This record gives sequence, structure tokens and C-alpha cells, in this order.
Amino acid sequence: LSGVMLDIEQRLVEVCAWVEASFDFLDEEQRDLDFGVQIQGSLNAVLAQVTNVLSTIDSTAYLREGVRIALVGSVNAGKSTLLNRLLGKERALVSEQAGTTRDTIEASMSRQGYTWTFIDTAGIRSTDDAIERAGIERSYREAKTADLIIVLIDQSREITAEEMVAYATLLASKSSLILATKADLVPHPQTKLWLSQQSCSVYGICAVSGEGVASLQ
Repeated sequence: LSGVMLDIEQRLVEVCAWVEASFDFLDEEQRDLDFGVQIQGSLNAVLAQVTNVLSTIDSTAYLREGVRIALVGSVNAGKSTLLNRLLGKERALVSEQAGTTRDTIEASMSRQGYTWTFIDTAGIRSTDDAIERAGIERSYREAKTADLIIVLIDQSREITAEEMVAYATLLASKSSLILATKADLVPHPQTKLWLSQQSCSVYGICAVSGEGVASLQ
């Protein structure tokens, strides 16, 4: 990258030289030298080079640093179960008790030449527990810095108004998709309606049985 930046710098110095040189000539003389064409051509070359660098920098960063994927959702939506399923091992504690995950858990795997780093986050809900609340706040922060947000919705229960607001903010922030979890259960009508109204991709999944995991990957 430093080599590319040096080349861009040298091109811009040349442009400055042409601009300064144009000040030393009368308008009649500039018609013969055509400074404008020279300056515009050099600037177009710089813009093309910068555009090319910007178009490839994300993919090279993903190869070097990996893709960070945040698993976000309400309590007991199946985030930890999904994480374990994707990794193929018991990385996160799974329990029927709500609020088991109180802090973020990171785990990485290699797939198709890329490193995927999953961030399992605390379940989003209203709580008076200071530690759990701190974990939920961290969930939002991790989601904002991730390359991809996966929002897990327990489609078997009614989605709350609070969740709708929270998920709308997350889904609008960056690349995201929705997982309708517990696909083996009957969907709640209100939740089913909400899912049908979303603009991003929605996948049905059962993390326990593995249904839909291949499509997700």
C-alpha cells in the first residue's frame, strides 16, 4: 500500500507542477501548450488509481483480518447453540435459563480461504441486572463494528415492540440477515408477519437439528 500511495503522491506533485506552470504563461501561450488537457488527464489517472485501491481494500482486509460476524438477538433465541453448531464444538454455554450469555464470546474458523470470527452476544431484553445490562450494551457495540450482523428471531413466540425497534436499528446499520430460529416449531402469527415485512434475507433454521445451517453458510 505504501508503494501505491507514493505513486499517487508523485502523480499529484506533477499535477501541481502543471498548475503552477500555467500561471507563468499568458492565455495566448496556453492555447499552444494546452495545460488544461494535461492537468485533467493526470487527475483522471489519479482518480482511477484511488478508485481501484478503494474497491479492493475491503476484500484484502477480509483475507488478512477475517470477517467479523455478530450473532445478535433476544434471550433464548439460539445464538449460543448456533455458534456451537457452526464451529462443530461446544464453545458457548447453552441453557434454557434466560440471560446465560452475559458477555461477548469470540470464536474463529477457517472456511473457503477466509477466517470467520463469530461474536456471540448477550440476549437483548429489559433487565435490572447491572452485569447483564452491561453485556447487552456491549452487544450493541460489537454489532456496530462487525462486518455482518446476523439477527436471530425466535419465530415461535411473539416479537415485542421493544425488539422491533432494536432490530430495526441494527438491520439498517450495515450488512445483515435474519435467522428465524426454532423452525421445527409453529411460528407465531405476529412474528411471522414481521419477518415477511423485512427487506433483508430471512433464513429458517433449527440450530439443534442443523436444519438450514448449510444454506446459512
